[in-house]
Amino acid sequence: MNITPSTEQAGKIIYNLRRGIVPEDGFQYFAVGRQEEVIGDLEGLEHVKNGGNTVKILIGDFGSGKTLEKNRCRLFASKKGFVTSAVDFGPGIRLYANDGTSLALWKHLVENLFPSLETILDEFAAKCREGDSMKLAEETARSITVVDSIYFNQMILKYVKAYNDEDALMKDSVIRWLSGAYRRRDDARRDLGQDVEEIMTDGNWYNILKCFSRFVCLYGFSGLAIYLDEAINLYKIDSPALR
Repeated sequence: MNITPSTEQAGKIIYNLRRGIVPEDGFQYFAVGRQEEVIGDLEGLEHVKNGGNTVKILIGDFGSGKTLEKNRCRLFASKKGFVTSAVDFGPGIRLYANDGTSLALWKHLVENLFPSLETILDEFAAKCREGDSMKLAEETARSITVVDSIYFNQMILKYVKAYNDEDALMKDSVIRWLSGAYRRRDDARRDLGQDVEEIMTDGNWYNILKCFSRFVCLYGFSGLAIYLDEAINLYKIDSPALR
């Protein structure tokens, strides 16, 4: 096995490290003494792949390698067939709120998805087209039974139909709904149809996240792996109740 990085890869690693930025790839060339962490990462991913779920919290001083661990684990997850995403907390990105800063977390999760949301939906719709498109899509939707799945399933069915009809405008509108881009229900109904009764909000995005997690598993991915960084920003929230 070649253990020497290419000139281009080595240059990127050195450039990022000199700037104090954690490289996104090539960890095997500079991460030393992390065997136990790597084993823990892989065991956690295997547990999720087998139908379980896991939460891992990294605690450490500035510069101790938390972001390195996050990026490395995300790379492992991608190679093992997971859909992945990563988001940094900030003043306008929180876990819980009622002013849009919680929904902002979901928006960034969708924006940073790998593969992208559009790629996932296109591949699913193409797979459905191999048989009875809408029947297969409806069977998948019926298997998603978590809270608020009715709205998520509605969007999945609209996307498959738009894919079959080559309706790029409708596809884009569905992606906007799933991305939390609509701020008013009337705008969503204008673009997606009068049967649309809800939009994404601070209050329901987490349930949609659970629907999406179930969806990617049904479609054939190993699972959904999400990585959140810069949690120090949660300590900076002024309201004790929100903290």
